[in-house]
Amino acid sequence: MASTTSILRRMNLLLLVCAPYCVQPLSAAGAPATMSVAKQVSMEMAAIAKAATPAVVSVRTQFSSKRPEPRSEGWDEQPNDPSQDEFWQRFFGFPQPRQEKRAPRMGQGSGFIVSHDGYILTNNHVVQDADQITVLLNDEREFIASVIGADPNTDIALLKIDADELSHLELDDSDKIEPGEWVMAIGNPLGLQASVTVGVISAKDRNNLDIARVEEFIQTDAAINRGNSGGCLLNLDGKVIGMNTAIA
Repeated sequence: MASTTSILRRMNLLLLVCAPYCVQPLSAAGAPATMSVAKQVSMEMAAIAKAATPAVVSVRTQFSSKRPEPRSEGWDEQPNDPSQDEFWQRFFGFPQPRQEKRAPRMGQGSGFIVSHDGYILTNNHVVQDADQITVLLNDEREFIASVIGADPNTDIALLKIDADELSHLELDDSDKIEPGEWVMAIGNPLGLQASVTVGVISAKDRNNLDIARVEEFIQTDAAINRGNSGGCLLNLDGKVIGMNTAIA
């Protein structure tokens, strides 16, 4: 009959032989799978951005505003017709009125193409009262745009450019989104064309923000800056679920 000491020695030997096959470091077993998932998500995001970017445009606006020509110290300025200045002074008691000249004011925002024949959605506040609207495509082509329709209540405007066979985005049902879902914002913040940021839906149906009369806003933590207004907010299917309108 084997002694207790002999049995224990055999058990220890068995444990020593099995240990290398039963125990693996977490870094060797779990890390590859985790890294693979992260890379797959990254590749999917990059694919969405690559497909959507050609349909995102820069909307440049020009406004006319009247301002008087400056009459200040150091400004070498005469009335438009100096010979008439004495006439005005004698009969009206003041010099000939200065003429006003128009100084164009420039604006910039974003938009996205929703049809192959050049229909574009943007924010109404980007184009409202503009004298001229220029759309710059991702391929650097420029077009003069016309306003087909605008709704200040929802801050949405529809533009049209004379172009065809354009990349465009599909609209999706934003009622189906839920907080926590991943989203992507594409626009032209600070004049930086086709900038992509990623985040999640923080909340939906936000209202009482004093931004528009009809408010059912989506809140996201994807970075939004000046110039993003009118750009698209995409889901993981690469479809539009919202329009970037305001920053916190």
